[in-house]
Amino acid sequence: MPEQRQGPGGGIEKAFAFLAGTPISFSYQDSELRYVWFENAPWDWDPATAPGGTDFDLLPEPAASAVVAAKQDVLQTGTPRKHELPLGGVAGTRYFDLYLQPDRDASGAIVGLLSAIVDVTDRRRSEAIRQTLLREVTHRSKNLLAIVTSLATQTARTAGSTQEFLERFNGRLQSLSRSQDLVTETNWRGALLGELISTQVAPYAADGRQIDLAGPDPYLKPNAALHVGLALHELAVNSLQRGALSSPKGHLSVTATRLAEGVETASDNPALEMEWSENGEGGVAGPDADEFGHVLLVRLVPAAVGGTARLTAGPDGLCYKLTMLRREFE
Repeated sequence: MPEQRQGPGGGIEKAFAFLAGTPISFSYQDSELRYVWFENAPWDWDPATAPGGTDFDLLPEPAASAVVAAKQDVLQTGTPRKHELPLGGVAGTRYFDLYLQPDRDASGAIVGLLSAIVDVTDRRRSEAIRQTLLREVTHRSKNLLAIVTSLATQTARTAGSTQEFLERFNGRLQSLSRSQDLVTETNWRGALLGELISTQVAPYAADGRQIDLAGPDPYLKPNAALHVGLALHELAVNSLQRGALSSPKGHLSVTATRLAEGVETASDNPALEMEWSENGEGGVAGPDADEFGHVLLVRLVPAAVGGTARLTAGPDGLCYKLTMLRREFE
C-alpha cells in the first residue's frame, strides 16, 4: 500500500509510487512554512533540506521571497491560489506552477499549507515556439499580401484593358504561388535556383526543351525565392512572346556566378549574380520601359534582394543580369 502522510491539521497526502518520473511534486508545510514532508522533489531541489527547512533553503533569491509571500497570503486569507515560479539554471530556465491550498484543523483554523508543484517547462517552451511561429507566419503573410497588392496595382496601371490586366495579373499571381509552394515545402527555408527555373520557365517552354542552369545552384532564402521567381516569370513570358521560346531555333541559358570580394558593382558587397541570356531569329526584344514587367525586372526585384539589375535587348539577343547580397541565399 502507498504510504500516507498527514499534516498537523489532518490534511492527507498519498505519496503514490507513480509520482516518480512525473513532473508533479507535493509538499506539506506547517504554519511557519517549515517543510514537514516533500514528495518527488523537482530535479534541482534538494529534499534533504526537508523536513525542517524552508523555501529559503530550497530556492535562490528573489524566487524564495516571492514564493514565501504567496504562501503567507494563502495562510492569512485562507484562499487557495496559484503561483508561477521561473528558475534559472545551467540547463536554462525552468518553469513551475505552484498550486497552494491551506490546511485546516477540526476547528477550521489554518495550521499548514499543501502545495502541488507542476513542472511546466516543456509546455512553456512549446508555447513560446508556437508564438514565435505565429508571429513569423503573420509577418510573412503581410509581406506576401504587400507583394500581391503591389502586383495588382502596378499591373493595372499599365494594362490597356480589363482582359489584359486579368491575364497579366493572373500569370504573376500563379508565378508567386509556384514559388511560395517551393518555399513552404522546405518549411520556409527557401528554394533552389534550379527549382525556380524549372517551375517558372517550364510552363512556357511548349516544345519541352530543358532550361539548364550553369554554375552553382544556390539555395535562395524566402524573400529572394519569391522575387527571383517573379523575375524569371517575366523573362519567360517575354521570351515566349518576343524571344527564344517563340522560335524552335532560339537559345536560352541561365548562369549563376558567385562574385569574388572586391568586384565593383553599384550595390554594396554583392555575392551572387544570375544571368539570363537568350537569342532568337531576328533578335530579341525586351519589355517596353513603360511596362510593369520592365520596372519589376530592373527596379523592384533588385531592390528586394539588395542588388542591381541590367537588362539589354536587341539584334544580338537579350541579357538580364541580377546581383543579390549574401544575406539572400545559403
